[in-house]
Amino acid sequence: MILLPPTFCARPFLAIMTSRPFWIRRLLYFFPLLLVLFISAGCERANVPVSTPSTEKEREAIQIAADFAQDGDLARARTRLNALDVPKAEQWLAVLAERYISEGKDATTTDHLVALTLALEVKTASIVRYARARFTPTPAPTKILMVELAVTFTPEPSPLAIVKAPEPTPTSTPTPTPTVTSVPTPFAIVRAEVLNVRAGPGTSYPVVGRLTDGESVNIIGQSVDGAWWQVCCVDQKRGWVSGALVEAQGRLGDVPVITDVPPPPPTPTPRPPTPTPVPQASVDFRVVSTRMLSIQENGGCVGMHNIFVTVLDAAGAPLDGVRVGRVWVPEDIKVTGADNKGPGRAEFDLFKHGDQVRVLDGTSETTRPLEVEDEKIPIPELIAAGYCPDETECRRLIDENRLCRFHYSWEVIFQRTW
Repeated sequence: MILLPPTFCARPFLAIMTSRPFWIRRLLYFFPLLLVLFISAGCERANVPVSTPSTEKEREAIQIAADFAQDGDLARARTRLNALDVPKAEQWLAVLAERYISEGKDATTTDHLVALTLALEVKTASIVRYARARFTPTPAPTKILMVELAVTFTPEPSPLAIVKAPEPTPTSTPTPTPTVTSVPTPFAIVRAEVLNVRAGPGTSYPVVGRLTDGESVNIIGQSVDGAWWQVCCVDQKRGWVSGALVEAQGRLGDVPVITDVPPPPPTPTPRPPTPTPVPQASVDFRVVSTRMLSIQENGGCVGMHNIFVTVLDAAGAPLDGVRVGRVWVPEDIKVTGADNKGPGRAEFDLFKHGDQVRVLDGTSETTRPLEVEDEKIPIPELIAAGYCPDETECRRLIDENRLCRFHYSWEVIFQRTW
Protein backbone atom coordinates (compact mmCIF):
# COMPACT_ATOMS: atom_id res chain seq x y z
CA MET A 1 0.00 0.00 0.00
CA ILE A 2 1.33 3.45 -0.98
CA LEU A 3 0.72 6.30 1.53
CA LEU A 4 0.31 9.78 0.04
CA PRO A 5 0.82 12.97 1.98
CA PRO A 6 -2.32 14.87 3.08
CA THR A 7 -1.50 17.80 0.92
CA PHE A 8 -1.70 15.61 -2.10
CA CYS A 9 -5.34 14.61 -1.33
CA ALA A 10 -6.49 18.18 -0.71
CA ARG A 11 -5.10 19.59 -3.90
CA PRO A 12 -7.87 18.39 -6.24
CA PHE A 13 -10.59 19.86 -3.96
CA LEU A 14 -8.78 23.19 -3.71
CA ALA A 15 -8.36 23.16 -7.42
CA ILE A 16 -12.05 22.65 -7.96
CA MET A 17 -12.96 25.39 -5.45
CA THR A 18 -10.61 27.95 -6.94
CA SER A 19 -11.65 27.18 -10.46
CA ARG A 20 -15.34 27.90 -9.85
CA PRO A 21 -17.10 31.27 -9.82
CA PHE A 22 -17.43 33.10 -6.52
CA TRP A 23 -21.18 32.47 -5.94
CA ILE A 24 -20.74 28.74 -6.51
CA ARG A 25 -17.94 28.64 -3.97
CA ARG A 26 -20.21 30.47 -1.49
CA LEU A 27 -23.00 27.95 -2.09
CA LEU A 28 -20.72 25.01 -1.55
CA TYR A 29 -19.48 26.52 1.69
CA PHE A 30 -23.03 26.94 3.13
CA PHE A 31 -24.59 23.71 1.74
CA PRO A 32 -23.65 21.52 4.75
CA LEU A 33 -25.10 24.12 7.12
CA LEU A 34 -28.39 24.31 5.17
CA LEU A 35 -28.65 20.55 5.15
CA VAL A 36 -28.29 20.41 8.94
CA LEU A 37 -30.93 23.12 9.43
CA PHE A 38 -33.37 21.32 7.08
CA ILE A 39 -33.03 18.02 8.92
CA SER A 40 -33.54 19.72 12.32
CA ALA A 41 -36.70 21.49 11.12
CA GLY A 42 -38.10 18.21 9.83
CA CYS A 43 -37.52 16.50 13.16
CA GLU A 44 -39.20 19.33 15.07
CA ARG A 45 -42.21 19.22 12.71
CA ALA A 46 -42.49 15.47 13.22
CA ASN A 47 -42.87 16.11 16.96
CA VAL A 48 -45.89 18.46 16.49
CA PRO A 49 -49.16 16.59 17.27
CA VAL A 50 -51.52 16.29 14.32
CA SER A 51 -55.21 16.85 14.90
CA THR A 52 -56.97 13.71 13.64
CA PRO A 53 -60.69 13.25 13.09
CA SER A 54 -60.79 10.70 15.94
CA THR A 55 -59.25 13.20 18.41
CA GLU A 56 -61.67 15.94 17.35
CA LYS A 57 -64.68 13.62 17.82
CA GLU A 58 -63.36 12.61 21.22
CA ARG A 59 -63.08 16.27 22.27
CA GLU A 60 -66.56 16.96 20.97
CA ALA A 61 -67.92 13.95 22.91
CA ILE A 62 -66.26 15.23 26.08
CA GLN A 63 -67.87 18.66 25.53
CA ILE A 64 -71.28 17.03 24.90
CA ALA A 65 -70.96 15.08 28.17
CA ALA A 66 -69.93 18.22 30.07
CA ASP A 67 -72.90 20.19 28.67
CA PHE A 68 -75.25 17.35 29.61
CA ALA A 69 -73.89 17.42 33.17
CA GLN A 70 -74.86 21.12 33.28
CA ASP A 71 -78.28 21.19 31.58
CA GLY A 72 -79.46 17.55 31.81
CA ASP A 73 -80.94 17.79 28.28
CA LEU A 74 -80.68 14.17 27.14
CA ALA A 75 -82.43 14.69 23.78
CA ARG A 76 -79.98 17.47 22.84
CA ALA A 77 -77.02 15.37 23.94
CA ARG A 78 -78.21 12.37 21.89
CA THR A 79 -78.72 14.56 18.79
CA ARG A 80 -75.23 16.07 19.09
CA LEU A 81 -73.69 12.65 19.70
CA ASN A 82 -75.35 11.19 16.57
CA ALA A 83 -74.06 14.17 14.57
CA LEU A 84 -70.48 12.97 15.21
CA ASP A 85 -71.05 10.42 12.45
CA VAL A 86 -69.56 7.47 14.29
CA PRO A 87 -71.01 3.95 14.00
CA LYS A 88 -73.32 3.13 16.92
CA ALA A 89 -72.70 6.39 18.71
CA GLU A 90 -74.00 5.26 22.12
CA GLN A 91 -71.74 2.18 22.20
CA TRP A 92 -68.83 4.29 20.88
CA LEU A 93 -69.34 6.64 23.83
CA ALA A 94 -69.37 3.64 26.20
CA VAL A 95 -66.02 2.47 24.81
CA LEU A 96 -64.60 6.01 25.23
CA ALA A 97 -65.83 6.11 28.85
CA GLU A 98 -64.27 2.69 29.51
CA ARG A 99 -60.94 3.89 28.10
CA TYR A 100 -60.98 6.96 30.36
CA ILE A 101 -61.75 4.71 33.34
CA SER A 102 -58.97 2.21 32.55
CA GLU A 103 -56.37 4.95 31.81
CA GLY A 104 -57.24 6.91 34.96
CA LYS A 105 -58.04 10.10 33.05
CA ASP A 106 -59.37 13.30 34.63
CA ALA A 107 -62.05 12.29 37.18
CA THR A 108 -64.51 15.06 36.27
CA THR A 109 -64.33 14.28 32.53
CA THR A 110 -64.70 10.56 33.26
CA ASP A 111 -67.70 11.29 35.52
CA HIS A 112 -69.35 13.26 32.71
CA LEU A 113 -68.77 10.48 30.15
CA VAL A 114 -70.06 7.78 32.53
CA ALA A 115 -73.16 9.81 33.47
CA LEU A 116 -74.11 10.42 29.83
CA THR A 117 -73.49 6.75 28.96
CA LEU A 118 -75.84 5.63 31.74
CA ALA A 119 -78.44 8.20 30.69
CA LEU A 120 -78.35 6.72 27.16
CA GLU A 121 -79.31 3.33 28.67
CA VAL A 122 -75.92 1.69 28.06
CA LYS A 123 -74.07 -0.14 30.84
CA THR A 124 -70.93 -2.24 30.89
CA ALA A 125 -69.36 -4.06 33.82
CA SER A 126 -66.59 -1.50 34.30
CA ILE A 127 -68.99 1.48 33.92
CA VAL A 128 -71.33 -0.03 36.53
CA ARG A 129 -68.45 -0.59 38.94
CA TYR A 130 -67.19 2.94 38.38
CA ALA A 131 -70.68 4.42 38.88
CA ARG A 132 -71.17 2.49 42.11
CA ALA A 133 -67.86 3.78 43.43
CA ARG A 134 -68.43 7.40 42.33
CA PHE A 135 -72.19 7.83 42.60
CA THR A 136 -74.92 6.70 45.03
CA PRO A 137 -78.01 6.19 42.80
CA THR A 138 -81.35 5.06 44.20
CA PRO A 139 -81.41 1.26 43.92
CA ALA A 140 -83.97 0.04 41.43
CA PRO A 141 -84.57 -3.52 40.27
CA THR A 142 -83.47 -3.96 36.67
CA LYS A 143 -83.48 -6.86 34.31
CA ILE A 144 -79.96 -7.44 32.99
CA LEU A 145 -79.68 -8.20 29.29
CA MET A 146 -76.22 -9.40 28.22
CA VAL A 147 -75.42 -8.47 24.60
CA GLU A 148 -72.05 -9.01 22.90
CA LEU A 149 -71.01 -5.91 20.93
CA ALA A 150 -67.86 -5.26 18.88
CA VAL A 151 -67.02 -1.55 18.56
CA THR A 152 -64.20 -0.24 16.35
CA PHE A 153 -61.94 2.17 18.16
CA THR A 154 -58.22 2.95 18.43
CA PRO A 155 -56.88 0.76 19.95
CA GLU A 156 -59.46 -1.92 18.98
CA PRO A 157 -61.26 -3.08 22.17
CA SER A 158 -62.40 -6.60 22.91
CA PRO A 159 -66.17 -7.41 22.73
CA LEU A 160 -68.02 -5.71 25.56
CA ALA A 161 -70.92 -6.94 27.63
CA ILE A 162 -73.46 -4.11 27.68
CA VAL A 163 -76.58 -3.84 29.75
CA LYS A 164 -79.80 -2.13 28.71
CA ALA A 165 -81.71 -0.71 31.65
CA PRO A 166 -84.44 1.87 32.34
CA GLU A 167 -83.20 5.41 31.85
CA PRO A 168 -81.74 6.65 35.18
CA THR A 169 -81.59 10.28 36.23
CA PRO A 170 -77.89 11.15 36.63
CA THR A 171 -77.20 12.94 39.85
CA SER A 172 -74.35 12.98 42.28
CA THR A 173 -76.34 12.99 45.54
CA PRO A 174 -79.85 11.49 45.08
CA THR A 175 -82.04 10.82 48.10
CA PRO A 176 -82.74 7.08 48.61
CA THR A 177 -86.42 6.19 48.41
CA PRO A 178 -87.62 3.89 51.22
CA THR A 179 -89.09 0.59 50.03
CA VAL A 180 -92.66 -0.04 51.17
CA THR A 181 -93.48 -3.74 51.52
CA SER A 182 -97.17 -4.55 51.19
CA VAL A 183 -98.57 -7.09 53.64
CA PRO A 184 -101.29 -9.32 52.14
CA THR A 185 -104.60 -9.33 53.99
CA PRO A 186 -105.30 -12.75 55.55
CA PHE A 187 -107.96 -14.67 53.65
CA ALA A 188 -109.70 -18.04 53.67
CA ILE A 189 -110.37 -20.37 50.71
CA VAL A 190 -113.41 -22.64 51.02
CA ARG A 191 -112.55 -26.35 50.94
CA ALA A 192 -116.09 -27.74 51.14
CA GLU A 193 -118.79 -28.12 48.50
CA VAL A 194 -121.08 -25.75 50.41
CA LEU A 195 -119.98 -23.93 53.58
CA ASN A 196 -122.42 -22.34 56.02
CA VAL A 197 -121.50 -18.85 57.22
CA ARG A 198 -122.88 -18.35 60.72
CA ALA A 199 -123.66 -15.40 62.96
CA GLY A 200 -121.17 -16.57 65.58
CA PRO A 201 -118.31 -19.04 66.18
CA GLY A 202 -120.29 -22.25 66.56
CA THR A 203 -122.93 -24.48 65.01
CA SER A 204 -125.51 -23.21 67.50
CA TYR A 205 -125.52 -19.81 65.75
CA PRO A 206 -127.93 -19.29 62.83
CA VAL A 207 -126.76 -19.48 59.21
CA VAL A 208 -126.43 -16.01 57.62
CA GLY A 209 -125.01 -17.03 54.25
CA ARG A 210 -123.24 -19.72 52.26
CA LEU A 211 -120.00 -20.07 50.29
CA THR A 212 -119.06 -22.67 47.71
CA ASP A 213 -115.88 -24.64 47.08
CA GLY A 214 -112.98 -22.42 45.91
CA GLU A 215 -114.49 -19.08 46.96
CA SER A 216 -112.29 -16.81 49.08
CA VAL A 217 -113.16 -14.22 51.70
CA ASN A 218 -111.06 -11.89 53.88
CA ILE A 219 -110.30 -12.91 57.48
CA ILE A 220 -110.85 -10.11 60.01
CA GLY A 221 -110.88 -11.99 63.33
CA GLN A 222 -110.70 -15.33 65.10
CA SER A 223 -112.46 -17.02 68.00
CA VAL A 224 -110.85 -17.37 71.40
CA ASP A 225 -110.16 -21.08 70.81
CA GLY A 226 -108.87 -20.41 67.26
CA ALA A 227 -111.34 -22.89 65.71
CA TRP A 228 -113.43 -20.29 63.84
CA TRP A 229 -112.55 -17.35 61.58
CA GLN A 230 -114.55 -14.14 61.40
CA VAL A 231 -114.83 -13.17 57.72
CA CYS A 232 -116.06 -10.24 55.66
CA CYS A 233 -118.17 -10.02 53.78
CA VAL A 234 -120.86 -12.50 52.67
CA ASP A 235 -123.99 -10.86 51.27
CA GLN A 236 -122.55 -7.58 52.64
CA LYS A 237 -122.49 -9.01 56.17
CA ARG A 238 -119.81 -10.28 58.53
CA GLY A 239 -119.94 -13.89 59.59
CA TRP A 240 -118.02 -16.85 60.98
CA VAL A 241 -116.73 -20.00 59.23
CA SER A 242 -115.27 -23.18 60.65
CA GLY A 243 -111.48 -23.26 60.41
CA ALA A 244 -111.59 -26.98 59.62
CA LEU A 245 -113.43 -26.35 56.34
CA VAL A 246 -111.27 -23.54 54.91
CA GLU A 247 -107.63 -23.01 53.96
CA ALA A 248 -106.39 -19.88 55.73
CA GLN A 249 -103.50 -17.91 54.19
CA GLY A 250 -101.62 -14.66 54.88
CA ARG A 251 -100.26 -13.11 58.11
CA LEU A 252 -102.49 -15.16 60.40
CA GLY A 253 -100.46 -14.21 63.47
CA ASP A 254 -101.76 -10.64 63.13
CA VAL A 255 -105.45 -11.65 63.12
CA PRO A 256 -107.09 -10.23 66.28
CA VAL A 257 -109.02 -12.42 68.72
CA ILE A 258 -112.69 -11.39 68.93
CA THR A 259 -113.93 -11.60 72.52
CA ASP A 260 -117.12 -9.53 72.46
CA VAL A 261 -119.21 -12.21 70.76
CA PRO A 262 -122.88 -12.39 71.79
CA PRO A 263 -124.05 -15.74 73.14
CA PRO A 264 -125.81 -18.08 70.72
CA PRO A 265 -129.60 -18.08 70.69
CA PRO A 266 -131.29 -20.81 72.73
CA THR A 267 -131.37 -24.18 71.00
CA PRO A 268 -134.83 -24.72 69.55
CA THR A 269 -136.69 -27.71 70.82
CA PRO A 270 -136.83 -30.33 68.05
CA ARG A 271 -140.22 -30.40 66.42
CA PRO A 272 -141.85 -33.77 67.06
CA PRO A 273 -143.34 -35.69 64.18
CA THR A 274 -146.75 -34.44 63.21
CA PRO A 275 -149.36 -36.54 64.99
CA THR A 276 -151.97 -38.25 62.93
CA PRO A 277 -154.82 -35.79 62.51
CA VAL A 278 -158.04 -36.59 64.29
CA PRO A 279 -160.69 -37.55 61.75
CA GLN A 280 -163.06 -34.71 61.07
CA ALA A 281 -166.39 -35.22 59.50
CA SER A 282 -166.11 -31.84 57.82
CA VAL A 283 -163.62 -33.13 55.18
CA ASP A 284 -163.84 -35.90 52.65
CA PHE A 285 -160.16 -36.91 52.87
CA ARG A 286 -157.84 -36.74 55.83
CA VAL A 287 -154.07 -37.31 56.15
CA VAL A 288 -153.52 -40.52 58.10
CA SER A 289 -149.73 -40.88 57.63
CA THR A 290 -146.71 -38.74 56.71
CA ARG A 291 -143.28 -40.38 56.77
CA MET A 292 -139.81 -39.62 55.38
CA LEU A 293 -138.33 -42.63 53.61
CA SER A 294 -135.24 -44.16 55.21
CA ILE A 295 -131.85 -43.61 53.61
CA GLN A 296 -131.90 -47.25 52.44
CA GLU A 297 -135.35 -46.92 50.88
CA ASN A 298 -134.37 -43.72 49.14
CA GLY A 299 -131.19 -45.14 47.59
CA GLY A 300 -128.71 -43.09 49.61
CA CYS A 301 -127.76 -39.45 49.16
CA VAL A 302 -127.76 -39.70 45.37
CA GLY A 303 -131.12 -41.40 45.30
CA MET A 304 -134.70 -40.21 44.84
CA HIS A 305 -136.49 -36.95 45.60
CA ASN A 306 -140.20 -37.78 45.37
CA ILE A 307 -143.57 -37.64 47.12
CA PHE A 308 -145.33 -41.01 47.03
CA VAL A 309 -149.11 -40.59 47.61
CA THR A 310 -151.60 -43.37 48.42
CA VAL A 311 -155.37 -42.73 48.60
CA LEU A 312 -157.58 -45.26 50.49
CA ASP A 313 -161.32 -45.54 50.91
CA ALA A 314 -162.99 -45.67 54.34
CA ALA A 315 -162.39 -49.44 54.54
CA GLY A 316 -158.66 -49.06 53.73
CA ALA A 317 -158.80 -50.30 50.12
CA PRO A 318 -156.82 -48.44 47.36
CA LEU A 319 -158.95 -45.81 45.65
CA ASP A 320 -158.22 -45.13 41.96
CA GLY A 321 -159.29 -42.14 39.83
CA VAL A 322 -158.79 -39.55 42.59
CA ARG A 323 -157.04 -36.30 41.63
CA VAL A 324 -154.17 -35.22 43.88
CA GLY A 325 -152.28 -31.88 43.52
CA ARG A 326 -149.30 -29.94 44.84
CA VAL A 327 -149.96 -26.74 46.76
CA TRP A 328 -146.87 -24.74 45.68
CA VAL A 329 -147.13 -25.89 42.05
CA PRO A 330 -150.93 -26.10 41.58
CA GLU A 331 -150.73 -27.01 37.89
CA ASP A 332 -148.97 -30.29 38.76
CA ILE A 333 -151.91 -32.71 39.16
CA LYS A 334 -151.76 -36.53 39.31
CA VAL A 335 -154.53 -39.19 39.26
CA THR A 336 -154.27 -42.23 41.48
CA GLY A 337 -153.94 -45.56 39.69
CA ALA A 338 -152.68 -43.89 36.48
CA ASP A 339 -149.21 -44.02 34.87
CA ASN A 340 -148.64 -47.58 36.14
CA LYS A 341 -147.91 -46.31 39.65
CA GLY A 342 -150.08 -48.97 41.29
CA PRO A 343 -153.59 -49.15 42.80
CA GLY A 344 -154.56 -45.95 44.59
CA ARG A 345 -151.06 -44.49 44.07
CA ALA A 346 -149.68 -41.28 42.55
CA GLU A 347 -146.14 -39.87 42.44
CA PHE A 348 -144.63 -36.35 42.32
CA ASP A 349 -141.07 -35.15 41.72
CA LEU A 350 -139.83 -33.09 44.66
CA PHE A 351 -137.37 -30.29 43.95
CA LYS A 352 -135.26 -27.82 45.92
CA HIS A 353 -137.95 -26.03 47.92
CA GLY A 354 -140.15 -28.96 49.02
CA ASP A 355 -143.96 -28.84 48.75
CA GLN A 356 -147.35 -29.85 50.23
CA VAL A 357 -150.04 -32.08 48.70
CA ARG A 358 -153.82 -32.54 49.06
CA VAL A 359 -156.73 -34.36 47.39
CA LEU A 360 -158.55 -32.20 44.84
CA ASP A 361 -161.81 -34.21 44.59
CA GLY A 362 -163.97 -33.00 47.47
CA THR A 363 -162.62 -31.44 50.63
CA SER A 364 -159.22 -32.56 51.93
CA GLU A 365 -156.64 -31.94 54.59
CA THR A 366 -153.27 -30.64 53.38
CA THR A 367 -149.97 -32.20 54.42
CA ARG A 368 -147.37 -30.22 56.31
CA PRO A 369 -144.40 -28.94 54.28
CA LEU A 370 -142.38 -31.86 52.97
CA GLU A 371 -138.86 -30.39 53.10
CA VAL A 372 -135.66 -31.35 51.23
CA GLU A 373 -133.25 -28.83 52.80
CA ASP A 374 -131.22 -30.34 55.66
CA GLU A 375 -131.71 -27.56 58.19
CA LYS A 376 -135.51 -27.46 57.63
CA ILE A 377 -136.09 -31.17 58.35
CA PRO A 378 -136.75 -31.97 62.04
CA ILE A 379 -133.70 -33.72 63.50
CA PRO A 380 -135.78 -36.56 65.06
CA GLU A 381 -137.01 -37.45 61.57
CA LEU A 382 -133.43 -37.46 60.23
CA ILE A 383 -132.40 -39.79 63.05
CA ALA A 384 -135.45 -42.05 62.53
CA ALA A 385 -134.67 -42.34 58.81
CA GLY A 386 -131.04 -43.28 59.51
CA TYR A 387 -129.38 -40.17 58.07
CA CYS A 388 -127.44 -39.47 61.29
CA PRO A 389 -127.12 -41.31 64.63
CA ASP A 390 -127.81 -38.54 67.16
CA GLU A 391 -128.58 -34.83 67.47
CA THR A 392 -124.92 -33.74 67.91
CA GLU A 393 -123.78 -35.59 64.82
CA CYS A 394 -126.81 -34.38 62.87
CA ARG A 395 -126.00 -30.77 63.67
CA ARG A 396 -122.33 -31.23 62.72
CA LEU A 397 -123.21 -32.83 59.37
CA ILE A 398 -125.79 -30.12 58.66
CA ASP A 399 -123.24 -27.40 59.42
CA GLU A 400 -120.66 -29.04 57.14
CA ASN A 401 -123.29 -29.63 54.44
CA ARG A 402 -122.54 -33.35 54.41
CA LEU A 403 -126.07 -34.74 54.56
CA CYS A 404 -128.27 -35.46 51.54
CA ARG A 405 -129.46 -31.98 50.64
CA PHE A 406 -132.34 -32.06 48.10
CA HIS A 407 -132.30 -35.89 47.98
CA TYR A 408 -135.11 -36.90 50.36
CA SER A 409 -138.43 -38.63 49.64
CA TRP A 410 -141.74 -38.70 51.51
CA GLU A 411 -144.68 -41.10 51.77
CA VAL A 412 -148.18 -39.68 52.38
CA ILE A 413 -151.46 -41.62 52.87
CA PHE A 414 -154.91 -40.03 52.49
CA GLN A 415 -158.13 -41.84 53.58
CA ARG A 416 -161.70 -41.00 52.69
CA THR A 417 -163.92 -40.36 55.70
CA TRP A 418 -167.14 -41.82 54.36
